[in-house]
Amino acid sequence: MGVLWLLSAAAWARGVDLQALPAEGLALGPQWEVLRDADRQLDLEAAMRGNWQPSTASGDAVSFGYSAEAVWLRLPLRNPGTEPAQAMLDVSYPLLQYLDVMLLAPDGTVVVRHELGYQRPFAERLWPGGNFAVPITLAPGETRTLLLRVASANSLIVPARLWRAEAFASFDQRRLAVQMLYFGLALAVGLYNLVIFLLLRDASFGWYVLFAGSIAASLACFTGIGVNFLWPDSPGWQQRGVNVPGSVAAIALMMFSRRMLGTPQTMPRLDVALRLLIAVNVLLIPLLFGWFAQTAPFWAVCSATTAVVLMACGITGTLQRQRSAYFFVVAFSVLLVAVLLGHMRNLGVLPANLITSAGTQAGSAVDLLLLSLALADRYARMRADKEQAQAHALQAEQARVQALTDSERVLEARVLERTAALEVANRQLELMSQTDGLTGLANRRHFDAVLAAEWARAQRAGQPLGLGLLDADLFKAYNDQMGHVAGDDCLRQIAAVLTDTIGRRSGELVARYGGEEFAFIVPGADGAKMLALGERIATALRARALPHPASPAGHVTASIGLAAEVPGADRRPELLVQTADTALYAAKAAGRDRVQLAHQS
Repeated sequence: MGVLWLLSAAAWARGVDLQALPAEGLALGPQWEVLRDADRQLDLEAAMRGNWQPSTASGDAVSFGYSAEAVWLRLPLRNPGTEPAQAMLDVSYPLLQYLDVMLLAPDGTVVVRHELGYQRPFAERLWPGGNFAVPITLAPGETRTLLLRVASANSLIVPARLWRAEAFASFDQRRLAVQMLYFGLALAVGLYNLVIFLLLRDASFGWYVLFAGSIAASLACFTGIGVNFLWPDSPGWQQRGVNVPGSVAAIALMMFSRRMLGTPQTMPRLDVALRLLIAVNVLLIPLLFGWFAQTAPFWAVCSATTAVVLMACGITGTLQRQRSAYFFVVAFSVLLVAVLLGHMRNLGVLPANLITSAGTQAGSAVDLLLLSLALADRYARMRADKEQAQAHALQAEQARVQALTDSERVLEARVLERTAALEVANRQLELMSQTDGLTGLANRRHFDAVLAAEWARAQRAGQPLGLGLLDADLFKAYNDQMGHVAGDDCLRQIAAVLTDTIGRRSGELVARYGGEEFAFIVPGADGAKMLALGERIATALRARALPHPASPAGHVTASIGLAAEVPGADRRPELLVQTADTALYAAKAAGRDRVQLAHQS
């Protein structure tokens, strides 16, 4: 090696005796000597000359938090017996990126070297499983130095224990069985709630299933189950397999909590914090893929903050006496404390031991079971509330039916009475809607309807239809001199003349067309008949001799325009009105007090 080194006799004396390993294994945390390589530049020779310090850890692990440095660990081993000593080094943290395990002879020569870590091929591991296990054999009287070099983009933790070979095999089987039990439990509970979600379409069950699946995926990476059975040669995912599913689990857990505790309504300020943390976790997922080493420490802080906020929500809900909050606090208190301790261990704040290392897995198992019970309770309460609401609705319906039965006769009588009154009112309204209020004749609206009906009837029968328009001569001057009261009476007199002459046969109609203008419809009348009818009307009006100071005749006269035709297929009733109106203007232009029949084209 170029530079030889020797451990002192005192160091060898306190070296680990492989013949005296306890049945439960020897925790190596306080046994190591530690050398920190800030730039990861030291080779073995330079490392041996470095400033080694005794470990201050307790328990299995030495922890350096999230660190970009490399760490060297060394420990003297000895076999003072007369038989070969066989042991197993168990480094139970699958998230170590690079783990070099060496055995050195007293002169510094490398006797054994194994290059492990998730960045190295899985097939090169010496022991099946997700953790790192290395067999160590010392001949009788032999001494060796166990040397580890560790570097990782994940939290830099080295939980190591030396086992007797036969004891480790039994322990590793029990460890695997416990892990399989946990994942079997997570799978069963997740599938059960997935079925309920598909049946009920309740988002609470969907968020729970996503949370359970994400926690299971994260722990599969954390415990080594994933790399052992699912992704043996996927270093990129093994590196991120705790953090990315952890963020997804945090999002699902917070969404689940918002629904379970109703935080938007019951604790709006904490709900704002939850929504902010959801957004942060969503942002963290792509950052963990792109800049894992820089993002991972922040992810740990964010996860711990999420745990604290969720616990605050549970406690607040409990103080508000929410039934769901009691389940929530019991279910999450263990998990949240365990997650917080785990992240503090990753940051190097707390030592690595059974509580900080396995707490997340144990806490999540308790959490999954209790949350499933909480969802079952929620479903039971939903059914009970629904049944109670249905019972109340049935009682109300029965009471309503009884009330209707008791008042049925009274209501029936009232309905008959009101129906008769409505029929009378409707007839009156219909009559009012068709009648001119001043003259009592049909109004313009009724005239238009009758004209359309008689036009269609005459068209079908091929018979003529007669129409006349009458306009009182100089009526404005009459109003100006005689007054509006007299004017209204004059209009009523003209209406009386028209009704005395027309309207006695079916289909005939006299209407006030507007102002001092009147209209009349005579079915079956040709031009000659209409002309004779118009002359009778004019004569009857003159006979009334209604005084009109402004008229040359000295009394009220009228101009009458007449039209008659057999409706053709290309003609409309409005054209008949237009023809009569043209004749009316011709009568006025000819000197008023005239009857003018329109010429047929």
